[in-house]
Amino acid sequence: MSLSFRENKFVIRAFILYEALDKKPIQESYDNFCKKVGNDVMTQYDFDFWFYRFYHGNHDLLYDRSADPVPKSLPNMPLNIISEILAHLDIMDLLVMMKVSRNLRSVVQAKVDVVDSIGVRFFEGKNAKIVYNDRFIITYEPKGGGCTVIYFDSYVNEDDYFLEEYDERSNKKEIFVPGKDYLELFNKDLKCLLENRKIQLETIEFTFGTGKELCEKCMNGIVEALKSAKSLTSRTVRIWPFSFSELAQLVAFFPAETLEEIYFAGEKDTGFEQLVSLDQWKNARKFDADGKLSVPIEHFLHFEWFEVCLATFTESDAMKIRDMIDRSTHFGHAEIRSKDMNISELMRVFAAHNQNQNFAYETPDKRFFNVKIYSYLFRITKLSYRYDYNDWL
Repeated sequence: MSLSFRENKFVIRAFILYEALDKKPIQESYDNFCKKVGNDVMTQYDFDFWFYRFYHGNHDLLYDRSADPVPKSLPNMPLNIISEILAHLDIMDLLVMMKVSRNLRSVVQAKVDVVDSIGVRFFEGKNAKIVYNDRFIITYEPKGGGCTVIYFDSYVNEDDYFLEEYDERSNKKEIFVPGKDYLELFNKDLKCLLENRKIQLETIEFTFGTGKELCEKCMNGIVEALKSAKSLTSRTVRIWPFSFSELAQLVAFFPAETLEEIYFAGEKDTGFEQLVSLDQWKNARKFDADGKLSVPIEHFLHFEWFEVCLATFTESDAMKIRDMIDRSTHFGHAEIRSKDMNISELMRVFAAHNQNQNFAYETPDKRFFNVKIYSYLFRITKLSYRYDYNDWL
């Protein structure tokens, strides 16, 4: 387009009028406008003004905007208006806003936000992910000269609840950030999320599919993010796969008075002494472990609910469980998996007088428990018991 046309505001408005009369979506219209006229002629903000004016029937090209009130920028709006705007933004938009200015970051981080879950996932040499509310997935991938950030919403409608990232309906957004390391950018965004001083977090999950060197690097980033957190009210912590010493390092950041559930997957139970000494461990109600452990049974007996796989489970261990049940009024359920259990010995501990491996045990104060004993499994559950939070029974 010739320079004289580009500098003629009435010609430019005529182009916008044409786009508005075509009844196409505004973003498509703006893209068409930029292709024809150039992307340096008018900001999208000004384009939006004229487009919507023409779209609603006001076709006056001579309208003088100088008499209009100066619009307020977002940081200068009243807090109640800003909060209303923030309520309509997804997690990706909020992360972008927090990087615009310190003032906007403070506004975003000050808003009350109830979060069902945050998932942190690492896969060696491939990517790192933040999974927000089991729905919004932000993936950070290394790419030549920088990092690619991919965001998508796995929920589209009630008929198609979960979508894969490659699904065209997933409303995927992709941004390339030159000169940035993907783990560095991931750690920065995770820190921004956790710095929200009013966040109410139900569950946080850590998944590591990495080698030792990268695992240590990832751990350092997570620890820094947790240190910066203003409020960690998580009731559930899930970790796959890890060692007990690393589990203890992360669990220690969460308030003992709010943490209720701990999930662990891994074969490394070294360092369990550090974990079981924490108040978070002592006060938790539920523990679920996937992986063979060599931890003494007495370290699990304070839980209301626990399921573990142990290297050995003996008659002496069963007696400790029985004695705990006879005294405890809060215990509800336990499942122990182990090889080559001695069925007859275990049944004798619970005074089972028949050969049925499914039987009832009665405590001295007349409480009843269902007991199941197999060569590989011991399970005992209080009659009519149901765990009342995040129940997986």
